[in-house]
Amino acid sequence: MENEELIRQNMEVKREALTEKLETLEDKLIGSVRQATCAVNETVSNVKETVHDGIESVKEAADVRAHIDRHPWVALGGAVLCGYVLGHVLTEREPRPRWVAPFPTPPVNGGLQPALQQKPSGGLLASFEPEIKHLKGIALGAALGMLRQVVTEQVPPQIAEPLGEIINDITKKIGGEPLPDLKTDSAQACSTPGFAGRM
Repeated sequence: MENEELIRQNMEVKREALTEKLETLEDKLIGSVRQATCAVNETVSNVKETVHDGIESVKEAADVRAHIDRHPWVALGGAVLCGYVLGHVLTEREPRPRWVAPFPTPPVNGGLQPALQQKPSGGLLASFEPEIKHLKGIALGAALGMLRQVVTEQVPPQIAEPLGEIINDITKKIGGEPLPDLKTDSAQACSTPGFAGRM
């Protein structure tokens, strides 16, 4: 009988140990599931946040009005440059005569005196052609000058100066007049004589 009693006690101890081990295993399994659930939820939250941030940055990058509000002069220069380029692309390539005589001038005194020279007929715009050409050069210079300034501020200092010179050369080649950098030369312009009178 003692033997049976000892076997029962051993079985009871083993049952308790097995129950304890099963409870520990269950707790570990539940903890692992909770950790995995938390990790998945955190990953989903991070992905949602990243996607939301990406969508917001794309919306911000595509918001033309906001860019114009932040950089109105760059927008103006870009519009002038686009207009200039479109004007060259869409206009005829063949040179047009500046003026055409409406009818030949009859000779004076039987043709002994030279005929009077006819003046070109181009109206008001023809009389201001040099000034308009100069304004086009300034507009191109301003647009590409702003582009030069924005680009050189965004690149490393080692290549900023050569890149600025390249943009100035392009400005000259398309008929513009390169203007000085607005930030660096504004202090110098204020100190030049006669500047205060222009404001």
